[in-house]
Amino acid sequence: MRILLGTVIAAALTLPSAASALCFTPREMRAVAAVAAAPLIGNVAARCASFPGGAPNLEAARPGLNGRFRGEAFAAAAVVAPAISQLLGQPATDPQLLVAAVTPFLDLMLSSQVSKLGERTCRNIDDIAVAVLPLSDAQVVDILGAALVAAARDRPSLQFSLCDAPRR
Repeated sequence: MRILLGTVIAAALTLPSAASALCFTPREMRAVAAVAAAPLIGNVAARCASFPGGAPNLEAARPGLNGRFRGEAFAAAAVVAPAISQLLGQPATDPQLLVAAVTPFLDLMLSSQVSKLGERTCRNIDDIAVAVLPLSDAQVVDILGAALVAAARDRPSLQFSLCDAPRR
């Protein structure tokens, strides 16, 4: 589980070096999780399927994963777009377009991080998938968002931090 959380954190927030100057509110962390959920879970399912014996629970859920989290990502775009604009040094633009523009980069970063998952971790993730994947998209995103917030508190040396107060 720790490796999965580390993967979420590292991949979802490994952005240009300006990231160290940027903090995310808990609400923005949840929005990052919403945008990252589909590519993260899809990449984890693909990686874990590559091992002998695979990940039967993830494999069974894989067809239903296509299209999941779109609504959550769409709703999260307006929340996370200002932080992404600031991070990239770009003027504010349409949130949906901005998130669509960074999604391929995010998918690539997630794929790179997920490729580090080992067979044992995949078995653990597969066991957890039984409890997590039947939850609603919003509930899964809430869990991922809470993991990002907790990690930001525990590991402030990462390239992101948790804002002490909401943005104005």
